[in-house]
Amino acid sequence: MKPRSTLFRKHLINFVVLAGFLLLASGTISLYFSWQDSRDAFLELQRMRAEAAADGIAQRLSGIVSQIGASAPSPATANDVASRTHDIGLLRQLPAISDVLLLDREGRELLRMPRAGSETAGSKTDYSRSAAFQQARVGQPYFSPVYLGADNEPRITIAMATAPEGTSIIVAEIDIRFLLDGLGRIASDGPVYVADAHGQVIALADPELKLQKTGLALPAMDADAQAMVAPLGWKVAIAIPSGAALVPLPVLAARSAALMLIGLLAMAAAGIAMIRRAARQVSVLQEEQEQAVRRAATHAQAAQEERQTAEQAHKRLLDMIDALPLAVYQFRETADGSSGFSFVGKSAREVLGVDAAEIVADQQARWRTTLPEDRAVIEPVLQSARAARQPAEAYQRVQIGGATRWIRACAAAPRLVDGDWVWNGCWLDETSARRREEEMQRGRDDAENLARARSAFLCNISQEIRAPLDAIIGLSQRALKDDLAAPQVDRISNIHQAATGLAGVLSNILDFARIDAGKLVLAFDRFRLDHVIDKVAAATGPAAAGKGLALTFSVPQNIPRALCGDPLRLEQILVNLADNAVRFTERGEVAVRVERVYSTDNHVTLRFVVRDTGIGIPTGQRERLFEIPLREGHGQAHGGIGLGLIICKRLVDMMGGAIAVESRLGVGSTFCFTARFGLDTTGAQPPALPAYDDASGRPGATQEFAHAAVSCLAPADSRAAGRISKETFQQLVGYLSSGDRFALDCFAEHRDELASALGRRVEHLEQAIGRSDFETALGLLDKVMTRLDFGFGR
Repeated sequence: MKPRSTLFRKHLINFVVLAGFLLLASGTISLYFSWQDSRDAFLELQRMRAEAAADGIAQRLSGIVSQIGASAPSPATANDVASRTHDIGLLRQLPAISDVLLLDREGRELLRMPRAGSETAGSKTDYSRSAAFQQARVGQPYFSPVYLGADNEPRITIAMATAPEGTSIIVAEIDIRFLLDGLGRIASDGPVYVADAHGQVIALADPELKLQKTGLALPAMDADAQAMVAPLGWKVAIAIPSGAALVPLPVLAARSAALMLIGLLAMAAAGIAMIRRAARQVSVLQEEQEQAVRRAATHAQAAQEERQTAEQAHKRLLDMIDALPLAVYQFRETADGSSGFSFVGKSAREVLGVDAAEIVADQQARWRTTLPEDRAVIEPVLQSARAARQPAEAYQRVQIGGATRWIRACAAAPRLVDGDWVWNGCWLDETSARRREEEMQRGRDDAENLARARSAFLCNISQEIRAPLDAIIGLSQRALKDDLAAPQVDRISNIHQAATGLAGVLSNILDFARIDAGKLVLAFDRFRLDHVIDKVAAATGPAAAGKGLALTFSVPQNIPRALCGDPLRLEQILVNLADNAVRFTERGEVAVRVERVYSTDNHVTLRFVVRDTGIGIPTGQRERLFEIPLREGHGQAHGGIGLGLIICKRLVDMMGGAIAVESRLGVGSTFCFTARFGLDTTGAQPPALPAYDDASGRPGATQEFAHAAVSCLAPADSRAAGRISKETFQQLVGYLSSGDRFALDCFAEHRDELASALGRRVEHLEQAIGRSDFETALGLLDKVMTRLDFGFGR
């Protein structure tokens, strides 16, 4: 770099200016830090002096308090005031105390000893409401604010209990000049102020102590040293002159010269480095300028390519939107309250019959083809969603080319974009889906009509067949009473049995048709359970006797006999199950028993169990036993089409119960169902029914099972609930049925066992029992009882 070049001259001028500035700055900094160090040291010294003065005041005050506390250690009463006079007199002789007052524990004056004059007996004045007495009686010394005494001198009052029990209080008036003794010795460097807790000056030393009247406020100070007198809340402050403790001039000059020299050397080194660096940068700048030009050209070309790519992507997006079978839109509401469609897809013409440009120009144009009655309903809904900033969905009908179309309008939840609320949505033509739904509804209606017609046909055909069938049964029965040869008896018996079986099939078909058509209604009549059992025994007894089977019935004493419900349908279910048991049992017995699940004042839920020792049912058939009309192979070999079991299940469902089966091949089967009945409180309870245990079906000796609450079998499917003992269930049901308060204790004791069986329902059960809603608790148990290990699944 040449010395006379423009760049050199520029760097030289910059160096000189910078060097001068740094020299000036270094000198200023030196002066400032020197003065600051001296002032900080002086302030620290003054703070220590203020703290020493505050500690002196606190020590004098502590000594006075100790002397007051030691002056009268024993309790004071009206009878021993004379004995306390000497102690109080000694206390009064202290130079800091000008007046002493002795109070009893009730706040009454016992003794007063002023400094001028002799002691006087107490005037019995009541000081119980004074702040000094109230604070001192609880063991806390009381210190009053500063006030002027009778001699116009500042005083404070100290009150404190003289014994731990607080049986007497000493109140002493203290001259604060004693407390402030020696304050003038620290006032050589500035005025010393003593202010009370409210900021009022009570003493000033400058340099001699001059006590001031109260009411003078503590002046503001630029720099001061302060300390607190903890017991009284007083503040000791020493004012510091603004020019105090400056560093001597020779010291400042030496420090400034040193700093300036250091700054000059640093600036010289920095200037030389800057000149060398500038020389290197001259060539670098030209190269960087050329590279910047090349980069700018490259960036311009990349930006052009990005714009072209973005335009192509935008065009593809619009093409995809226009190809969709719906019209998309964007609705925008600005911050100033204006609103409108900022974008509408071209498909709006095909969906709504209105051009997209028209809708963007006028948002009311979207309603142009909408039926007026639909617009009156939909428009308020959309306005409410818009006001609430919520998503919206509605259906409308539009008229396009004389045809009516169903359009679904939906908008997603709005979002803020640049301060505007934006809804993104679409209009979708669902006319085809609506038509398909209407066609499906017509198909369902046709199917229901066909089902009703089928049911009517089955009823009619059953009635047409029943008349000649009844004639066949009647004639064959009369023929069997005639004197016939053995072959003729055998043929006519076969005819009678076949006709009787066919009559049963027709009855089942008729019942099934009525149930399927929804025309079967259960009666709600009064009946006696023992009458139903008698009819079941009479209907199934002859068949059991003919096969040499024992037919037994068990109805425990705790089962109510007077019920309300449909006795004919209950008899139909029991006869069907008992007939099936007899039909598929070659030896052994068929047993029918009744159990009470639970009961309330108004109803009872009973369980009926029909058990046989027959051939059993295979697993595959058992799972579909109540769903298919045929028991393939198994049922056909023994007669019957299985329709009776389907009817039984439908009837049990109508009775508010459930039915299930448990079976083992070669061992036997057990059918179990529950039913809900009303209680007839006007009927009497008959004795337990006798058991049918002989082959002829005649009544034998009365038998009751040894366990009236013998547990039933496990559920047939693998989705059964956890196990629970019969005793636990019956105990809980018993407490709930009688409204016993021990139901909650029983539940808590067996909660884990119940939870394993009931699952999440156990929480609802616990809540119902906790609020003594036993009816709801019994209802919950009723819903799940057939899923327990002693019941069956629905």
